[in-house]
Amino acid sequence: MKTLSAGMLTHLAQDTTTLATGCKITRMDGTVYGFTDHDVNVALNADGLGTITYYSVDGFSRTALDTTEGVAADNSDLQFIFDDDRVTDEDLLAGLFLRAEVKFFWFNWTDPAMAVIKGLRGFLGEVTLNRDTYVFQMQSLASLLSQDMGEVYTPDCRAVLGDNRCQVVLAIPAWTATTAYSATSLYVQGTRVVALGGASPLRQFRCITAGTSGATEPTWNTTLGAFTSDGTVAWITERAFQVPCTVDTLVAAAYGDTHVQQFTVTPTLADFVPVPTGGSNYFTGGRVLWLTGDNAGLGVEVKSFDAATSAITLFLPMWDDIQVGDTLTLEVGCDKLRDTCHNKFFNIVNMRGEPFLPGLEEFLRFPDVPG
Repeated sequence: MKTLSAGMLTHLAQDTTTLATGCKITRMDGTVYGFTDHDVNVALNADGLGTITYYSVDGFSRTALDTTEGVAADNSDLQFIFDDDRVTDEDLLAGLFLRAEVKFFWFNWTDPAMAVIKGLRGFLGEVTLNRDTYVFQMQSLASLLSQDMGEVYTPDCRAVLGDNRCQVVLAIPAWTATTAYSATSLYVQGTRVVALGGASPLRQFRCITAGTSGATEPTWNTTLGAFTSDGTVAWITERAFQVPCTVDTLVAAAYGDTHVQQFTVTPTLADFVPVPTGGSNYFTGGRVLWLTGDNAGLGVEVKSFDAATSAITLFLPMWDDIQVGDTLTLEVGCDKLRDTCHNKFFNIVNMRGEPFLPGLEEFLRFPDVPG
């Protein structure tokens, strides 16, 4: 049951109404969009969270809105189409609209100050690009009840590198003077820092002896596995989790692709070899975060990394062309294995996997019968 204002009830009782549809989209990063099927832009506060402009877009349309009783998902196949310069293909491909909140409502365009009629509320799901328009599938709030809430046991880690379960810090803070730092132990990762001013961009330093840093920055020993004394703190040198890079050369696109997805970078990353030896490549499964160029602000997963040539291959080509000189942040990858968690991140206590769980072959094994 919906509660309507007295003014709206009076308006609905008339023979002719002047209602228009509004749609508010709020992305996970807080960016807000407003659209309406009215023929002019309208500014109003539809949900009590502040006044925004709802833009009249020629390509805006929607399927019928309906709600039902019970916990069944409403309009799980709801779609709406709009064409707006503020919604770009790059944003869609970057996943910026994934799980964005959507609110539909109706308002009296002759009196926008009148309280609105609240409609369906939910989240954006699958998106399809059709030339100059975008077709979104909307999922109602009730669709959350149909999702699996638990987890299954797996030998590999179920956490995402850097999330609140994994707890590995990827964006390492810079060293600070006279600061207490914790050391690595069986149950604690240990604090990591990087040199001030971007010095030694290929290295980070992990605290192995807890204490308080000195009044001035130490002279860092950048040899892998070497130690640096700093006040009462001792640091060990590691490979950086995030490395600032610049595109050096482009490798020609293959298999009919129109965009390059393989390139080499500077600085040279020759010592970013598999850790431990024989394990996964250091940046395989990681991310490239573009800082400048036509793809600035976008990120994409790394398919493979060749330490010998500093060559990076992306899982998918970028939407816009990669140019020599584009800058990026190259982020470490994780293959979810126990040895990687222990030897690469020193984070085995937070691993969300069961590597010693018996596999299917153990369940199907029969006891030996004496002859």
